[in-house]
Amino acid sequence: MTKVAKPRHTPGPWRADGVCVWSEASGEYVAIPSPQMSGKTPNDEERENAKLIASAPDLLLCLKWAVELIEKAECDVPMEIHAAIKKAEGGR
Repeated sequence: MTKVAKPRHTPGPWRADGVCVWSEASGEYVAIPSPQMSGKTPNDEERENAKLIASAPDLLLCLKWAVELIEKAECDVPMEIHAAIKKAEGGR
């Protein structure tokens, strides 16, 4: 298996703390609520959004590994996988 390139984003794993997301590696927040949230009690959807954001580095890595496995099997990688990776890495 080829080595996956070092990410340009804050290294994972990330964890959700309510609606904030922080990096376990650095201990710093990587995503915080907008100023409109100030003083507002987060709802279930906002907490679930934070969990999804926190899973992003793991999901990106899994997609890259999936590409390697699919290519090793000499199969076509679905364009949706390539599109998701490109979107996560800042492409369009």
